[in-house]
Amino acid sequence: MDIFGMSRDDNDHNHNQWSFVYLHGKLETLNGFDLCYTFDTKPVDDTKKSVRVHIGNQHIYATLFYWNSKGSVRGLIVADDDEEAYQYALQKFNERASIL
Repeated sequence: MDIFGMSRDDNDHNHNQWSFVYLHGKLETLNGFDLCYTFDTKPVDDTKKSVRVHIGNQHIYATLFYWNSKGSVRGLIVADDDEEAYQYALQKFNERASIL
């Protein structure tokens, strides 16, 4: 799955924006913002999945943590080499947290 960082001014991809799924840690810092979009089919069930995140000309291997919480989806995407962000996302995933 390919995920793309979105800037505050990126109005071209608002229709593909991934609601309640956020870039976190190093990825958010690199992108300058936590929003993202994808053209791929979004998961239906709770999952922890390997993805590629594209920010500018960088292509970063990352993990998508995606879950249902109280009738709504939530998710965090973290770089595989960002241990602190990875552990935070794993904790939220295991808790099926509704507040990130």
